[in-house]
Amino acid sequence: MTTPAAPGPPRLLDDEAAGRVARARANLSRLGTALQRRPLDPMIHDALRAWLETDAAPAVTSLEELRAFAERQPDVLREQILLLTAYVATRVLP
Repeated sequence: MTTPAAPGPPRLLDDEAAGRVARARANLSRLGTALQRRPLDPMIHDALRAWLETDAAPAVTSLEELRAFAERQPDVLREQILLLTAYVATRVLP
């Protein structure tokens, strides 16, 4: 007999856009920290330039889409937040 898998977190309204924004935030935080530690390192500048050339525009577009959705349908967004909060509470808190 197989045990059913535990349910995963509720899906966000647009997982792809939310993931793209989250990855952009993480990458920029990492690059910003690296620039503070080694401001003259050309490899860090190259990495930042490469990110700006390839990933910045899609991340900004996704952020704008998420903001527009939140403005159009705040009740749906609130419901998603409540679902995610409840899920985290059941997984993290004893």
